[in-house]
Amino acid sequence: MPQRFLRPGLRNSERWNSVSRTAQVLYIGLLTLVDDFGQYDARPAVILGECFSIWNDKHPDECVNLAAIRSNLQQLAATGLIEVHKVANNNKEYLQVVQWQERIREGCKRKWSITEEVAASCSKLQQTAASCC
Repeated sequence: MPQRFLRPGLRNSERWNSVSRTAQVLYIGLLTLVDDFGQYDARPAVILGECFSIWNDKHPDECVNLAAIRSNLQQLAATGLIEVHKVANNNKEYLQVVQWQERIREGCKRKWSITEEVAASCSKLQQTAASCC
C-alpha cells in the first residue's frame, strides 16, 4: 500500500470546509484506502468496517453506523469531493476521489470496471490537476 500525503490546500478548501466534521474524518479515512487511481468500494458496510473498525470499540457512546456513513458519503459527493459510480457488469458502487493527484505505481491496474465516459472524466480531472500544480 502506498503512502498518502495530505496536501496543505485541503485546510482552506471551500468544499472541505462545507462538510461536517464527521464527513471530513471519513474523507481522510478514504484517502488512506483508495487505490492508485483514487477509487474504492462505495458500499457503506465495507467503508464502516475499514475506516471505523476500532472506533466503535473505543467509543461506544459515539458509535458510527451505516446511516452515518451513507449521510457522510452523500455530503462528500454533494460538495464534489468524491463521485459515486456503478460498476457496469455487477451493479456495485465504487467511489472516485475527485482531483486525485497520486502517481500510479508501475504495473498497477484498475480494479473497478468503469465506463469509458467515467474514465475520460477521471483522465481529464487528473490532467487539469497536474497542470494546476
